Amino acid sequence: MLIVKISGGLGNQMFQYACGYALALSKNKILKLDLNLFQQNLSESERFTPRNYGLNAFSNIINSKANKQDLACFIGQSNGIFQRLKNFLYRKYYRPLTLKSSQEYIKDCNKSNFIYLDGYWQSENYFIKYRKEILAQFSFPKPTKQLELLVEEIRSNTSVSIHIRRGDYASKSAINKKYGVLELGYYIKAINYLKSIVPSFKLFVFSDDHQWVREHFNIADRFKLIDINNTLGYEDMFLMSQCNHNIIANSSYSWWSAWLNTSPSKIVIAPLKWFAIEEKNKQTEDLIPHTWIRL
Repeated sequence: MLIVKISGGLGNQMFQYACGYALALSKNKILKLDLNLFQQNLSESERFTPRNYGLNAFSNIINSKANKQDLACFIGQSNGIFQRLKNFLYRKYYRPLTLKSSQEYIKDCNKSNFIYLDGYWQSENYFIKYRKEILAQFSFPKPTKQLELLVEEIRSNTSVSIHIRRGDYASKSAINKKYGVLELGYYIKAINYLKSIVPSFKLFVFSDDHQWVREHFNIADRFKLIDINNTLGYEDMFLMSQCNHNIIANSSYSWWSAWLNTSPSKIVIAPLKWFAIEEKNKQTEDLIPHTWIRL
């Protein structure tokens, strides 16, 4: 059995699931999800933004929840020497120490009856071998009529999505110190880079701060602010994945919108500065796929 701890927003949940799914597939393990964090009554704070479980939006997901008995098989304590030795030999707990991808978590997996993954696993290196299968796992539900109309408009243009992430990045000081908010200059630079390659395109702007976009984002002739409720959490990601090209924020949510984009000629632009903390920023070489452009 392989249990993966699910936490964070939708983008991080997808990283965790993709890593666990790929490892379970490669090692012929039963995959289960530890969703206990979403059942706790966690209050919002300067350092923490409560999130809802979002993977159930994808109909193909293995939505098998680890129960108390499953978790006890891994974390249960025993006073017996033989049982403790057996736990040590056949139960493995993995947590990445840095953002750089590591293959350490797959060592001795065949000898481990129970594997528990705890972390964000933010690199396609953990699951790129199974890209086709991961794409199938993250199949979006049938779009609503509103989304269908937007998809038609996106596909009728040479389309570029821009994701502007603000929200808790801007409103909470502790989170802002870690991630920071991307400056407008990044988006200007990204748009100009695309103009040097793609002669004509229409920008579709996605953001959790529409007022800020309306006040500041007047840097392009042809752009449309996508103003939908996004109540289910995945609608913006779905629409961004339908665009020809993507300009993403320092956000796992828009990372996945670009990764799920199956256009063979796509250009993806990602920020060079993913974190405000420079030491963490130095660890992002495996976070961004090598075919993407960093500015």
